[in-house]
Amino acid sequence: MKFLIKIFFILLIASSCDKSSKYSEGHFPDDVVNFEAVNSSEDDYNMDLPVIHDEHMFHFSSNRGDVNHYDIVGKNLILQWDYAAEHLTIDVNKARGTSLPMRSLFDSVNTFCNELGPYSFTYETQANSNIQLTYLFLYANDCAGNFDIKFTYIDPTENNQIPAASPTSIAMVNTEANELYPSFFGEDFTWESRYITSPGSVQKLVYCSDKDGVYDFYQIDLTIDDPVASLSAAEATAPEKLSISSAGGNDKCAFINGKVMVFTSD
Repeated sequence: MKFLIKIFFILLIASSCDKSSKYSEGHFPDDVVNFEAVNSSEDDYNMDLPVIHDEHMFHFSSNRGDVNHYDIVGKNLILQWDYAAEHLTIDVNKARGTSLPMRSLFDSVNTFCNELGPYSFTYETQANSNIQLTYLFLYANDCAGNFDIKFTYIDPTENNQIPAASPTSIAMVNTEANELYPSFFGEDFTWESRYITSPGSVQKLVYCSDKDGVYDFYQIDLTIDDPVASLSAAEATAPEKLSISSAGGNDKCAFINGKVMVFTSD
């Protein structure tokens, strides 16, 4: 069965007073749409789309380069609503190429192994007395014979030229079983724009693991305001299995925004 990325967006409600009266309610269309601008003739899935507006890098897993393994692919996604034409554009900006930092990130992440479950997280940092953005990227690969969750990041103090470090395994979650699909959670953490102004609002890393025979959800505490420092910590509290995990079923691919968590389960 071929995996495709499909889209199912609410028509956006205008935020300004003169437009909100005309677009007072949004609705779902009757059918999902094949996202032809990013899909290939191979399998494309595991998409990462934290917010649905503006233009930003859209990550997903694909075996389009080699049917025998999956890599992380990035596309410059455009989401725009034209009020005059009443038309929603969901496309890829073909005129904008992949920047040098992003090309180097993909080069460092993608290997001869399988890379799945991309999760990008851009947040404000203080660097050289200026507010800058750190681009954190989490994923999993199976180079160790099982899937381990790893991360890398683009550090603004390096002038956004290269990822500051090679991908690092998150030792406090990885076991000899499979750990995949990381996502952040916090009581006061919500996705509202392309970057996070209060990274300290992230309190938990949620992921799935089959260390008990089937895939269940687990979480660990992140106790440092800087997410990179938290993920690099040598010690942490023991992972806690979430009660939302089903009895005997496989639960995967969690994505959390505010108090809402969506996931797959059999």
